[in-house]
Amino acid sequence: MTWRRLPTTSRAQVFDIGLALLMTAAAGLSLYVGTDPALAGPFAEYHRGLGIGSVLVVNLAIAGRRRFPVATLLVVAVAYVPMLVGEVPEAQVSSVSLFIAIYSAGAYGERHRDLIRGAVVASVAAGVVYAVFRVPPVPYEGNVPIEVLNVLLTVSNAAYVVGAWMLGDLVRNRRVREARLEAQSAALEGAQVDLARRAVLAERVRIARELHDVVAHHVSVIGVQAGAARRVLSTRPESAAELLGSIKASSRDTVAELQGLLGLLRQEGDDDGTDPRPRLDRLPALAEQMHEAGLEVQVELDGVTDDAALPAGVELSAYRIVQEALTNALKHGGAGAKAEVAVRRRPSSLELVVVDDGRGPPAPNPGTGHGLLGMKERAALHGGEVRAGRRDGGGFEVRAWFPLTTSP
Repeated sequence: MTWRRLPTTSRAQVFDIGLALLMTAAAGLSLYVGTDPALAGPFAEYHRGLGIGSVLVVNLAIAGRRRFPVATLLVVAVAYVPMLVGEVPEAQVSSVSLFIAIYSAGAYGERHRDLIRGAVVASVAAGVVYAVFRVPPVPYEGNVPIEVLNVLLTVSNAAYVVGAWMLGDLVRNRRVREARLEAQSAALEGAQVDLARRAVLAERVRIARELHDVVAHHVSVIGVQAGAARRVLSTRPESAAELLGSIKASSRDTVAELQGLLGLLRQEGDDDGTDPRPRLDRLPALAEQMHEAGLEVQVELDGVTDDAALPAGVELSAYRIVQEALTNALKHGGAGAKAEVAVRRRPSSLELVVVDDGRGPPAPNPGTGHGLLGMKERAALHGGEVRAGRRDGGGFEVRAWFPLTTSP
């Protein structure tokens, strides 16, 4: 036979039922002892049915103290009144059950809390009236005035009722705080998972952007060179040989840059000084490569060769934007196209301008697709922006702007 662990709610109900039965048994024993005239004196005489019934109700009712805390307090309080009025010789155990009922109303009474507070105040007031105006069952001949005894009884009863309520309310508030903390912890865990997912997505986009810029540029150059070599292969073999040599160099550069990119992606920790990412001072070399592919490029660098370095991310993004713009000019500009690149560094910004004359037939949608999107994403990553479009006099223009908020 296997035992199954009960849910928390079921275990609490079983505990409350067991507690109610235990308190009822203890109250019955107390009531039996209280019928001894030698112990109870004149209190031994009471209405049996009323006494036994009220004792059973007071103690059995606490079985529902968690599920129905307000109703339980109401039943216990009403059943406790006949015990007081009828002078039932059993108050030790039943008073504990009353304490448990008041405590449970404070701890588990989520609703009607104002009503519960009113009931507590009313019970205290009723206790005061009863204690002050009650008549002793036998003539009192003690040395202490009966008024003093009544005041002491009133204070003790009030502290008893209010203390039970305050203890339950304290436990309830602590449980509410714990539940709120658990909810906040769960929300934080969910936020961390979402941040991790976003970080992975952002990294995937960054890798895709880098691969596009590297591969698209070199493959486009190789494609243009291969097409030119094919056209002159039979008429000008020497020119075809030069173009094939350029294709070989371009493919070698592609492999080298891809290896550098993969090495960068595998790096962990801070930069160790072997960063393979291209810098803006390599734009003349890029222009020479484009020249070999058939695109005449003029480069103007203003302030980017100073000793003060640009932020690495801004410089990489600026280089890739120029590279993508020149690649588009090579693909869509046509034979004999020319391009101009101007990079100007200002105290608070970096500005890029890439224009081409577009002598060839225009592409259906030049500047659209992943290339322009990648440019805009790179600029936006550093708080900049990119604008691209056809020029009125023909050709295409790309303008990019990066803020330099910190001293380089």
